[in-house]
Amino acid sequence: MRGATSDPAAVSETGQTASYYSGDDGEIQAGVAWPSPRFTDHGDTVTDELTGLIWLKDTNCYGNPYPGFDGDSTAGDGKVTWQHALDFGELDQ
Repeated sequence: MRGATSDPAAVSETGQTASYYSGDDGEIQAGVAWPSPRFTDHGDTVTDELTGLIWLKDTNCYGNPYPGFDGDSTAGDGKVTWQHALDFGELDQ
């Protein structure tokens, strides 16, 4: 599975402190503290330090540097099918 990990996803703490019934978040106060800063800008990507998700800042990453990779009839527009996007991620750029 792509990107699979054995660790559970970090869930942020809610800040709830009042308890209304046994076992609620006010009693347990589970979760991880929000990192500061929450987001890190790496130039061409951004990382969410709470979830570990990373995304590209250039939403047309297919059309700009790789116009021949487009999955439709208009080269360079960045429009691709879901399968094309998955295949692109598997390429050794």
